[in-house]
Amino acid sequence: GDPMGLVLALFCAPFAPLGVAPTTVCTWILVFAPLLAGLTAWPLAAHLTTSVPVRVAASLAWAALPALTVSALQGRLAAVLVHVALPVVVLGWLRLLGPAHPLVVAGASAPVALRTPSRRGAGWAALGLAVVVAAAPWMLAGAALVVVLDLPRTRRRVGVFALALLPAALLVAPFVWRAAATHTWVGLLTPGGP
Repeated sequence: GDPMGLVLALFCAPFAPLGVAPTTVCTWILVFAPLLAGLTAWPLAAHLTTSVPVRVAASLAWAALPALTVSALQGRLAAVLVHVALPVVVLGWLRLLGPAHPLVVAGASAPVALRTPSRRGAGWAALGLAVVVAAAPWMLAGAALVVVLDLPRTRRRVGVFALALLPAALLVAPFVWRAAATHTWVGLLTPGGP
């Protein structure tokens, strides 16, 4: 089936007991898209800079991009979800690809810095990538390419990268299989399918 349907079902499920229809939830996502985009861009901006004015400017710029506003006005939910989830994916990948953050442990004579892999980064990358890949399946190939290109530098963390790719790959596997069986590869290249 369509992976976007599963993602939308997960977004709509918490509101079902309240009697809120899925179409209403989708409308809310479209209406609040700039706010959601700004909120997801903030942690990425905070990771890249310590300056609060630069964070605000980056978040506002991401929220005001024409690609988001036009997609929201046209009702293109898949494109809106990609725009909202992309900063989460980038932040997760930056935490995975970057040097592991030191965990400072107070020793007997002096603090000792231990390098730990960013499991939180893997989680954010996996969740964000699942949403992005559900809306645009071809993005999985891009994420896999990032992993392959950076493999010589991050060879010890290959398992964490595989776990970050796994949810998105499992989500789109039936969609890719159906596209291969019916020769409708074009559906993999467009946001939200054909």
